[in-house]
Amino acid sequence: MDERNLFLDYVRAVACILVILFHYTKRFDELFHTSGNWPVKVSWGTMAVSVFFLLSGYLITVKNDEKTGLIAFVKKRIIRLYPDYIVAVVITFIVTSLFLHERQVSLKEALINLTMLETFFDVKYVDGAYWTLANELVFYLFFILVVFLLKKKNWLPFFGLAWVILLLIYNSYNGNSAVYVTIGRLLANQYGHMFVVGLGVAFILHDMGNKIEKAAALIAVLAALVYQFVIFNVFYFIFFSVSVLMLIGCIIAHIKNIRVSEKVKKVLYPLEIIAGISYPLYLLHQNIGYAIMLQIQKHICNSEVIIIIPCIVSVVLAYIFNKYIDKKISQLK
Repeated sequence: MDERNLFLDYVRAVACILVILFHYTKRFDELFHTSGNWPVKVSWGTMAVSVFFLLSGYLITVKNDEKTGLIAFVKKRIIRLYPDYIVAVVITFIVTSLFLHERQVSLKEALINLTMLETFFDVKYVDGAYWTLANELVFYLFFILVVFLLKKKNWLPFFGLAWVILLLIYNSYNGNSAVYVTIGRLLANQYGHMFVVGLGVAFILHDMGNKIEKAAALIAVLAALVYQFVIFNVFYFIFFSVSVLMLIGCIIAHIKNIRVSEKVKKVLYPLEIIAGISYPLYLLHQNIGYAIMLQIQKHICNSEVIIIIPCIVSVVLAYIFNKYIDKKISQLK
């Protein structure tokens, strides 16, 4: 896995595009009730978030082990997540305060958002897209516990299966107490199983673990699929299952050394760009995009074509983040 898997980049980019289209064509109207009957509404684009969780579970499992070291792992995660996030929170807070009063949060709430722990403090998000980050942090803590503290990476499938079982038990109750809600957040309720599928696929397809551990990984993946079916609708189950199959196909293609032809690479190069800036693009696109769309509707037109401008602005901002924050910080490692 030293060489970058372009197939996974393409999948990541498409997932990012689908999430953005969901926010601009569906969620925008739900929040502001201004778009009317647009013929283009990617209402199912929200499901593409599951692809990010799958990729995270897979890639972190493949690229890290006990030899990585706890400090190095934490440092890498902090460098990867926080610089872009902190700047995005500041910019989004300013834009929202000036142009999007419906989504405005207080200065105190914005400061808590800077920690990335706002979900656990039950604080409003500066941008609604940030809800996914709490789930990422839960997975990192899970990985740290098993791999760096217990030093049992080969036990990840067993712990993953236990995680899914706990999720099934948790969702068999309908509590609403503060303790119940907190436990749900610590379990990454509704989404923790997606990371388990990613790590399970890593064990199944790569040289990780013995036959028993690979079997446990397969059982964990199947249990996670059952959980997906139980808590979500059939359409989301199908989407998630197809996403898992796509992940497996991309990995097998890479393992078998199947290469993308130069002609195809040129055609799909925009997806490579999107994949490379996907994190800042995800952080920046929602509220800033909404603010732009509202201004265009107010002064120019009310058609789905207005999503073009916030898309361009979001991509440009994400590219700037990638060039002047991500790449500069990576040079300091």
